[in-house]
Amino acid sequence: MFAPSLDRRASKYMWLGTDRVFEAFTFIVKETPHGVMQVHGYPYSAEGSTFIVEMSPETWRSAGFDSTEDRVFVPGESDEEAIAKIRTLFDDELGDHEIFANNSKWLNFITVRNERWHDGNIVLLGDAAHTAHFSIGSGTKLAMEDALALAACLAENDAVDTALSAYERERRPVVESTQRAAQASLEWFENIAQYREQGDIEFCFNLLTRSRRITYENLKLRDPKFTALVDHDFAARQGAEGTAPRCSNPSRSDPSG
Repeated sequence: MFAPSLDRRASKYMWLGTDRVFEAFTFIVKETPHGVMQVHGYPYSAEGSTFIVEMSPETWRSAGFDSTEDRVFVPGESDEEAIAKIRTLFDDELGDHEIFANNSKWLNFITVRNERWHDGNIVLLGDAAHTAHFSIGSGTKLAMEDALALAACLAENDAVDTALSAYERERRPVVESTQRAAQASLEWFENIAQYREQGDIEFCFNLLTRSRRITYENLKLRDPKFTALVDHDFAARQGAEGTAPRCSNPSRSDPSG
């Protein structure tokens, strides 16, 4: 009917919440005895934030998270054993803050694409039609924009089929552009271990430009001071005179998203 394409990725993630309120979309990249783990955190209210923990399957197994791999969790049940381990692993970042579960268990992200978004009077929107990796934080935005576009097209066209075709024509280019950026970001995080030896400035630059939506020139317009640090750091690593200033950020948090 819709000709779906499902791309199931290897990395493991768990969706949690916390009462630590991040100022903005924040990445915590942490070297653990088991390998690199990362948190994708962003505020959803004045009282709490989303706290998504992600890692490679090798790191996941090394940390012992596969101990519940074969367990079947009933709807609404969370993997409390894994959550307790996560709380311990990220104790320094959480401090006195709590983490909260809601049907939280290990998942593999699936990129959803559909050749067609409507059939007869049935129409898809949001994650049913398309998904974008949470590292770019656009899932809810895309779904809301789909709903607005669908409502507008239904109001502007007398025939349902005409309206649904118009909706798909309007939204598909936007969604596909976002999915390309999300795919680049997803793959960057899948290979994050290869960047572990980079200095803070080089790592931050690669993190900021990972989705290819922000280029060097674009970043130069947004933050010329940081771009100057990038230039200085690159020159220093190539053996030019002078030492690049260093940014001190042991958790390597990215507040930009």
